[in-house]
Amino acid sequence: MLQRGSTIVLRGAVDSEAEIERATSLATGVPGVSGVDASGLQAIADASKLNVTDDGDVVYTVVAGDTLSHIALRYYGSAGRSAYMKIAEANGLADPNKIRVGQKLKIPGTTQGPEAVLG
Repeated sequence: MLQRGSTIVLRGAVDSEAEIERATSLATGVPGVSGVDASGLQAIADASKLNVTDDGDVVYTVVAGDTLSHIALRYYGSAGRSAYMKIAEANGLADPNKIRVGQKLKIPGTTQGPEAVLG
């Protein structure tokens, strides 16, 4: 959430359109707020399981069995080197073959969960 003058700007991802409406309603009810811009707020299935950075990129938490190729396939639809290296570079990984369970990885260039990519 940001503020521009008396307008509240909402960004990020929520689980449903109902949550977008709820957030908009709450922001509208704040004293001194004259407008709410919710155009940067998206409904994404299971968004509560995803973390999103301030710039809207998804943050994925590594689970057992994950590889950068596997994660890239889920989010970009490709497991190729250029796809997984985007993730490695965005996270300062010296060795893209070394990730650990519980590690949080920024997935640059996407604000969508993997179901939107893979359909």
